[in-house]
Amino acid sequence: MPDYSRVVSFYNNYLTNNSLTIGLIAIPKCGSTTFRSRHGLNKWITHEEHNKIKNLICFIRDPKKRFLSSIVETIGRIYCPEIKQTLYPGVDVSVSREIFEFFNFSSLLTPKEYLKKYMDAIKKYGFFDDHNLPMYNCLVKDNNTFSNPLIFDVKSMNKVSKYLINSLDQKNSNHDLQVLNAKSVKSKRIILIKELFSLEKIFRHSKNIFIKPHMYKNFLKRIPYLIIPNLREKKEFNFDPILALSRLYPKTSFFSKREILEIFYKDIFVAANEISNELDIFLENYYSKDLLMYKKLCTFKKEISIQDIPDKIPKLKDVI
Repeated sequence: MPDYSRVVSFYNNYLTNNSLTIGLIAIPKCGSTTFRSRHGLNKWITHEEHNKIKNLICFIRDPKKRFLSSIVETIGRIYCPEIKQTLYPGVDVSVSREIFEFFNFSSLLTPKEYLKKYMDAIKKYGFFDDHNLPMYNCLVKDNNTFSNPLIFDVKSMNKVSKYLINSLDQKNSNHDLQVLNAKSVKSKRIILIKELFSLEKIFRHSKNIFIKPHMYKNFLKRIPYLIIPNLREKKEFNFDPILALSRLYPKTSFFSKREILEIFYKDIFVAANEISNELDIFLENYYSKDLLMYKKLCTFKKEISIQDIPDKIPKLKDVI
C-alpha cells in the first residue's frame, strides 16, 4: 500500500467553536464543510486540548460512496503549480507535473475511464489528495488515537445537529450555532463570486503562484467552450479537467463547472456498477481499514434518534 505523501494533520487537530462546546475531527468528504458552517466551527486546536471540548464527535461514511465522491472533488479542484494553464479560481488540490500529466484528461472519454484512471493514480502515486485519504488515517496514527469521540454515520448529521442545538444553553446556541438548512439562490451567487475573486486557497497551497491574471485569463477562455458545445469538438483540453469533462456531454451547454460536476457525480456511480468487482478489489486493497471500521459502525443501531445521543452512540475505539 502506498504511503500518503501530502502533509496532513487531521488525526491530531480538531475544529471547534470559540466557547469549545462542539469539537469535530474533520475527515474530508464526510460532511465536514457542512457541519463546520452549520455550527460556526472556525477555530483549530491541538489534541492536547481536546479535553476542554464539551461535545467531541466525528463522522464517517460508506467508503465506496466516499471514494467515488472524492473523484468528482479532485477533478473540480486539481491543478499543477508548474503549469500556468491549469490555474483557475477555486482550484486547491496541488499535484506534481508527473501526476497531472499522468491523468492525461483529454484522453478520458467516459466516466468509466475516469474511474479507472483515478484508481491507477492511487496505485502508482499513493493518496495524492486529502479527499482520497483513508478515513482511518485521519483518526489513527501509529495505532494510536489521541481522543475517543462519538462516531456517527454522516447520514445522521441532521439529528446530531438538532441534539447539539437542544443540549447547549441558549446563550451558546445563539452565539455559536449557525444552522443553515438550505442556501438561497442569492447566497449561492455570492459564494460563487467570492470563489472567483478569492486567491486564498491557491496561495495556501503553493508559494510559486503570484500570477493572478493567468487565472482569470484561463477562466474567461473556458466560458465559450462551456456554453457552446460545438466548439469542443476539435479542441484538446490537456490542461483543463473541467473542459475535458465537458466533452463527455457533447450536446449540453454549461454555465458553471458545478453543473458539469453534478452530472458527472451521478455518472461515476453508474460507472462503478459496471466495474463493481474491480472496484471492490481495489477498495479492499487500499481502504480495508475504512471498510472494517464502517462495517463495525453499522452493527450498532442503524437509525438513531436524538434520544440515543450520547449514551447509545459508539465511540471511536469501539469501531477500530
